Amino acid sequence: LNMQTKAEDIDEIQSRDPHNQMSVTEFINVPSFPLKAYEIVSDPKYTEIVRWNKEGDAFIITNKNEFSDKVLPKYFKHKNLSTFVRQLNIYGFKKTKCKNEDNCFAHPDFKRDDKRLLLNMKRKATKGKKAENKSTTSSDSPFITKEEVNVMFESVNQRIDEQNKRIDQLNQTNKEFKNSVLCLYNQLEKSRERVVQLEKVILDNQMNVSNTHQPIMNEKYAEQIKDKAISDKHIMMDNNLYNMFTSFVKC
Repeated sequence: LNMQTKAEDIDEIQSRDPHNQMSVTEFINVPSFPLKAYEIVSDPKYTEIVRWNKEGDAFIITNKNEFSDKVLPKYFKHKNLSTFVRQLNIYGFKKTKCKNEDNCFAHPDFKRDDKRLLLNMKRKATKGKKAENKSTTSSDSPFITKEEVNVMFESVNQRIDEQNKRIDQLNQTNKEFKNSVLCLYNQLEKSRERVVQLEKVILDNQMNVSNTHQPIMNEKYAEQIKDKAISDKHIMMDNNLYNMFTSFVKC
């Protein structure tokens, strides 16, 4: 805006707000966005869309659709509410609670009854600019300072200590594992010895049982053979009688 346009805006603003007038110099030095936001909130024809809260230390957007369609195009030449909120954040506005209203924003230097506080409002530096300034500052000197060397050594020593602790932990774990394996091996050897002893006891018992019952088994076997011989003899005698009877009949 040129000086003539600024002067016309001043006349219009002062005519609407005679109790809170600003000088031309003050008006020119106020950032454009906070000033426009202040005039939007203070304009009585938008009270159904956006307004101050009761205390006058925050403003409320009561109708987001109307605010995007009617207010933003007039002051900012766009209809994007998110862009407006992003600009609020850049100037340090914070979203706050105003009774049951969700879209309520406040800033320490954005007050209904003191427009001159707008002179204190500044844009926040972006993260990209901060990082750029930091990298530029750190790269000004081509030499490494003593403090930076000490920091590097401390970092390396810390990593070495951590690695040593890790190695000690692994050694301790390995030692415990070896002890466990040795214990299991000893238990296995004892189990093998017990199995060998049990096998020997079972074998001895089997031999004793076999020797004790051997005579009885021999007597029974002899009786079975005798009975079989007698039976065979009877069969032979019966066959002889049958043959003799058959021969007699034929004669």
